[in-house]
Amino acid sequence: MQTLTSLMTTEYLDTELAGVPVRPTVKAFLGGLLLERPLYGPHAYVFGIASELHYQALQTALEAAIEQDALAAFAQALDQASGNGKALTHLVKQYAPDYQVTFTVGQEVPQDQM
Repeated sequence: MQTLTSLMTTEYLDTELAGVPVRPTVKAFLGGLLLERPLYGPHAYVFGIASELHYQALQTALEAAIEQDALAAFAQALDQASGNGKALTHLVKQYAPDYQVTFTVGQEVPQDQM
């Protein structure tokens, strides 16, 4: 059973990302960040989260994107950057430049496996 906060977050993302080509995995990850939920195992790998600092950096970047009314652009960029450490690092630096973290993934993750 979902909580009211969880339902509101899902509804918010569905509304804000309506028509935006973002995979369900990415949308679920964004919802988890907004709700400060523990990571689902594959998310840590695909999004290069090796520490709490990495998680906080992505969370801060997401919050900055929302404040800048750029959630759709952020979600699309995150979707494209998944599985690519350099692209994830660049994305976080764009939205949360105070975080000096480097994202790495063990290997490139094919888009169709996410």
